[in-house]
Amino acid sequence: MNFFKTRLKLVKLKSLRKKFNLGREDERGTFLRKLEPIIDDWVARLPDLRDIFSKEEIENLLSTSGNHSNASAGTEFILFVIRTGYKDDPEVDYDGEPFLLHCTTPLLRPEYPSHGYDIVDFHWMLFRIYDRFDVNYTDESGYTHFHIAVKYRCCHMVMKFLEFGHDPNLRVQNTGDTPLHLALSKNDIEMAELLLRNGADPNLSNNVGLTPLHVICMKSDYNNDLAETFFNVNKEVNWVVKVNASMGSGKFFTTRGQHAIRSWC
Repeated sequence: MNFFKTRLKLVKLKSLRKKFNLGREDERGTFLRKLEPIIDDWVARLPDLRDIFSKEEIENLLSTSGNHSNASAGTEFILFVIRTGYKDDPEVDYDGEPFLLHCTTPLLRPEYPSHGYDIVDFHWMLFRIYDRFDVNYTDESGYTHFHIAVKYRCCHMVMKFLEFGHDPNLRVQNTGDTPLHLALSKNDIEMAELLLRNGADPNLSNNVGLTPLHVICMKSDYNNDLAETFFNVNKEVNWVVKVNASMGSGKFFTTRGQHAIRSWC
C-alpha cells in the first residue's frame, strides 16, 4: 500500500471519528459500518489508535463489535485493532503492580454475539488484545477473564493463566461455580482434563450445593464419555471423587446419570 493511499485512509478515519458520539451505542454501530470499507484492506503503515480514540472508546467499540447486527463490520474492527498492535494496558501503582482490576472489559460485558459469529472465535480475537495473563480482570459478580477463557474453550489462554499461578479453583462469587463447573456444563472434555491435571478439585460444590459430578449427571444431554474421562483423569491424578456427595439441601441427587457413573467408580 503506497504512502498516499495510507495517508488518505488516515484522513478518512479521523474525519469519520469526528462525526460520531462514540458514547452512544447506536452511533457506535453506525460508525463501525461506515468504518469497514476504510480499514478492511489496511495492512501497512497502521495508525496508533491511542492517537485517535480514548481507551474507553476502543473498549466500547470492541463491545459493540460483538452485536449481531454489526457482525461483518465488528469482525473487521477487531482484526484491525489486532493488526495495529493495540494491547490493553492495565493501570499500575507506583511499584508497577496492577491495581485491583474490578472493571467490565469487552470480554466481561453481557453483549456477547448471538448471531453471525462463532462465539469462540470472537473471544479468541479479544484475547489477542487483552493478553495479560499475570492479571485477571473481574466484574462485580466475580466473573473473570480466566472464567471466560474456560467457558469459551480457549485452552491456550487457560494454560497461560495457570502458568502465571492463578487458582484453578477460582470461584465465580455470585454462583460459587469453579472453572471445572463451567467446563463440564459445556461438555468440554478437553478443558475439564486440563483443569483436573492442573489442580482443579473435583469435589467442590457451588452456592446451591452442586459438585462437578452433579453437573455431569444432571445435564439433559448426559455425556458418558465426559463422565468416563472425569473419573479416569481423577484416578490418574489421585483425586477421590465423592460419588454420594449431597446437595446443599442435604438431599442426594437422583438422575439418570447417577446410575451410569457406577461403572466408573
